[in-house]
Amino acid sequence: MASYEEALDEYILHLVELAMYSNLLSDEVVDMAYTRMDELADIISNSGNIRTKKRYKELLAQIQDGEEGLKTNVSDKISSVLDQLTTLSLPWIKDLVKPMYKGGIKPPSALKDKLLLSTYDGKTSIGDYPSVLSNRIQSIATGAAKSQFVFSTPSDIASSYVRENEEVIARGIKSDIPTIVDSSVRSTERMIYDNIDSIKSLIWVATLDGSTCLVCGTRHGKEYEKGKEPMCPAHHRCRCFLAPSKDAPKLSSYSEWLSRQTEENQRKILGKSRYELFKGGMKLDRFVSDGRKLRLEELGQE
Repeated sequence: MASYEEALDEYILHLVELAMYSNLLSDEVVDMAYTRMDELADIISNSGNIRTKKRYKELLAQIQDGEEGLKTNVSDKISSVLDQLTTLSLPWIKDLVKPMYKGGIKPPSALKDKLLLSTYDGKTSIGDYPSVLSNRIQSIATGAAKSQFVFSTPSDIASSYVRENEEVIARGIKSDIPTIVDSSVRSTERMIYDNIDSIKSLIWVATLDGSTCLVCGTRHGKEYEKGKEPMCPAHHRCRCFLAPSKDAPKLSSYSEWLSRQTEENQRKILGKSRYELFKGGMKLDRFVSDGRKLRLEELGQE
């Protein structure tokens, strides 16, 4: 049987594979969003001059048509992916809990329904995401229509405004979808851990590299009582996870990892002012509070 350290390493590699998988899903949702925004841009382009309130309302009704189609398509895609994530992740989670639990594990009852109700950013549920995305797109289109009515903006210019915002929507999707994928796996882990009494505490595992944020870096290797751990993912595109900590290896701290980097890389990672404070002896824990990076003025720096 693989050691806990080996199981932990294998799980990290599995999460890397999931990151590539989530990028493919992001591309699919981006394509759906582009198709919808192109439809809306065409509607506005063909609307002509919007002189009356009646014509304005008619245009808003046209913009509203098709909204449910986007939400359904995105919802169906995410729902399908949640099923696949469970199948992919359960064997790896099973290997993680072996040192603490000898029984078999299986998906919690109604797992997908529970995942859809879980949040991916601390406030928005995964199940609500299709509506959130649709509302963002609708807001851009209705704003363009309003500019036609209120400011007599020509239809071609208003249409261009919708197309110009496609990249803004795409960037949001490419941040949201990986976070949704990660959050789904994190929620699955938590539900399994909650059902195993022999797991008493969890250890925070961060990916240590130049992109590691200070909040996640300073949590790396810390042990938390089960049920009192911070929310994970901690932020969009967070690459951390929580692992059962009984008999877990002692992990090198973020501070130890950072100390092994070149001074040039330390400066790039921390920024000039925080680098000087770090070299002057300030502990990295001082740079964060309540799950956020402190501003320089809060550190007593101008």
